[in-house]
Amino acid sequence: MTNTASTQQRVSDSRQRRREAELALAVEVSNLLNRNESEGLCWQGSKVDLMEALYTAFTTGYITNEANGLGMSFRSIVARACRVLHVTAPHNPSSMARRGASRKSIVSRPYIETYERMRFNQGIDSPLGQKISLSCP
Repeated sequence: MTNTASTQQRVSDSRQRRREAELALAVEVSNLLNRNESEGLCWQGSKVDLMEALYTAFTTGYITNEANGLGMSFRSIVARACRVLHVTAPHNPSSMARRGASRKSIVSRPYIETYERMRFNQGIDSPLGQKISLSCP
């Protein structure tokens, strides 16, 4: 295999892995939205990570409204997830999600990169669930 072909294959594999991570995250978010707020679930991560995760799940088109089968709006996903996780919804969740996705520091990477690493490198089936506790402080 030539150097160029090898590079193209690595890029293709990386994109495929990212897409798989995005779809797995969307499934986790969809399952979360079907939970009841009376279960007492609480988000333990940063609000920026949560908004970025919700936006990533939204962009996959996987999350639909059960009543009509159409895709849910980002705002409705945020509102429902924040109720279930007992988090105050931000005034501008899209801006917060964009800010999270554009992180480039060594300390704090975009959430989807962290999610992908946890899922594929560390073998964690439900990385989003790692940030959710069963009782609020």
